[in-house]
Amino acid sequence: MSLTHYFRGDDGVVVEITDNVRLYTFETTMQAEEGSVGTSEVPVDDPSSELTIGGHRLFYSLEDAATGSNTVTYVGYTADRNVTRGPYKTDVGREWRVNLVDVNSVLSRRILTGSTANRPAETDVARIQWLAGTEEADIIDDFSMVDTTGAVMMDAVNYDGQRPEDVLNDCSQQSGKNWFLTNVGTFAGNFWLFYRQASDETYSSPLRLSNSLADVDDTWTFAISEDTKLRRDPSRVYSGIHLPYDGGTVYVTSAATANTFALKGRDASMPAENVKSLARATDRANRYLADLDTEEDRITTSYRVPAAKVNFLREGMRVQFRAVHLPGYDSFTWLRCLTRTVKQDSEESYWVTVELSAS
Repeated sequence: MSLTHYFRGDDGVVVEITDNVRLYTFETTMQAEEGSVGTSEVPVDDPSSELTIGGHRLFYSLEDAATGSNTVTYVGYTADRNVTRGPYKTDVGREWRVNLVDVNSVLSRRILTGSTANRPAETDVARIQWLAGTEEADIIDDFSMVDTTGAVMMDAVNYDGQRPEDVLNDCSQQSGKNWFLTNVGTFAGNFWLFYRQASDETYSSPLRLSNSLADVDDTWTFAISEDTKLRRDPSRVYSGIHLPYDGGTVYVTSAATANTFALKGRDASMPAENVKSLARATDRANRYLADLDTEEDRITTSYRVPAAKVNFLREGMRVQFRAVHLPGYDSFTWLRCLTRTVKQDSEESYWVTVELSAS
């Protein structure tokens, strides 16, 4: 069993650099929250100065102990690279410090052009289905994880000059659904789009995480780290939404939220330049108001897992979590994995650090 590393060279040929990545220095992050981009740095030894690592090049790592479609441990693209002496003090030896961005970064690459970017009034689902057929979004291979239920209406808008991520963000802001890219299958260069509610039962991990010894079996339920932390944040709670749109402004309030948190009014400004009508602006403002009526819980935890199961909990999956010392989580609760950082700590195991949330 082993972890192997590759990047696509300037000539399009895939280069294996496993021997150039020192053991147990591999640590990468991928994110799954509204298109946010995870960043990482991987040190690559180049003792003979034979490597040329270009920018915007596919970089991926595979764990061959994993099974089936779970071999891809990381996939992203090279960003800026720093070249230093590293551990080499003489001759031509050098070290590349390769900064990486995860696959969500590809959605900002292209600018939408052409007449079809001028969209009529339609649902968020129809708009994403249009995006799926554009040349600018053809890097997305699979749209089967787009939820076609609960469609919401959106105004006519011209996206010419905007990017695929702007369309997805616009749809997400109207519907409240989360979106991100991840790889599909065993090939690191194939991507699929997730566009669903955070509470959706689709895309679940078979693993469970717990700090109750009675639960942990190191087969399907793994022990969480002692530094597991819940951050309960009231900064997302608002009782009033002021929404400027292309045509005016909307202001909506919730007395119930204000009374619950003794706010006496706490407002947020949520500009929406792609919204054109009072009706859609009101829909969006009320959607924000409904979502921002509770504090946000974010749980950060880590667990050690055998190499064969390192990818059984991927970014974006939901997982059953239990922490007997955390309020509200003393029994198993489904949470969504928004960020995943993988660090190899031996040939047989990995430390996986995740940020979890129900919202």
